[in-house]
Amino acid sequence: MGDSDKEVSEEDIDISNAKKREAISAYSDGDYEKAIQIYTEAILLNPASALLYAKRGQAYLQLNKPNACIRDCSRALQINPDSAAAYKFRGRAHRLLGHWEEAAKDLRESCKLDFDEQADEWLREVTPNVDDHSFSFLVFL
Repeated sequence: MGDSDKEVSEEDIDISNAKKREAISAYSDGDYEKAIQIYTEAILLNPASALLYAKRGQAYLQLNKPNACIRDCSRALQINPDSAAAYKFRGRAHRLLGHWEEAAKDLRESCKLDFDEQADEWLREVTPNVDDHSFSFLVFL
């Protein structure tokens, strides 16, 4: 999604930013499908924006589409490896899929980059599962 080699003009950035504000409004209204559509339009204009991918991933998470969230957040992290939001939402998506270790790793990284109470709460939620999963794996060795 989005041509990463695209020359982004100032006009593209301005329009993309306007679309981002529109998508944030749709998200706030609970219209996650519309938010995804608008974030997609913004990404086409500015494919180098890690924030747009992370925010679209967040909207996918609200629609219980964790694989789409992981895809978008992974793309955001390719663009900006220090995106706490991308780690946070990707960690939550991994948790929904039962990928405990990946969830804990991403949520830990999110908190390390920019502490967030919700990410910390989610990390505390997955940590016992990581410990249980590791123990059950060792039992089978």
